[in-house]
Amino acid sequence: MAKSDAFRTQHKELLDIVGKIQPLVPQAATKATDIRNLLTQLGGKVQMHLQMEDNVLYKAMLANPATKPTAEKFQKEMGGIKDAFMGFMGKYATPTAIQGNPAGFATDIGGIVKALGGRIQREESELYPAFDKP
Repeated sequence: MAKSDAFRTQHKELLDIVGKIQPLVPQAATKATDIRNLLTQLGGKVQMHLQMEDNVLYKAMLANPATKPTAEKFQKEMGGIKDAFMGFMGKYATPTAIQGNPAGFATDIGGIVKALGGRIQREESELYPAFDKP
């Protein structure tokens, strides 16, 4: 069992929620409550994932001279992604906000999904293998 297994499982859970949101986006004006409920789930999972990364993964990697540069790079990059995600969550904090701007929501969720997917891919191909090394 790899040290990163729990993080990888969380990634799957995040992507599952995104997979439930995406088909609803074209119907955002009528499915806003369903979308907002899924966004609440996504936000909670993202926060939990980030806390675990900070408390376990980055803590261990920053203490190891061999993995410290990788951890610092990823941790710095995460700040911008986290800020964008939190801004998005605040902008669409209610079903009414989604209903009031379905085209903007579609554009914004597309950007969030792209950033999240890219981050997950990089973590799984670069960060987690470094963390898993004995």
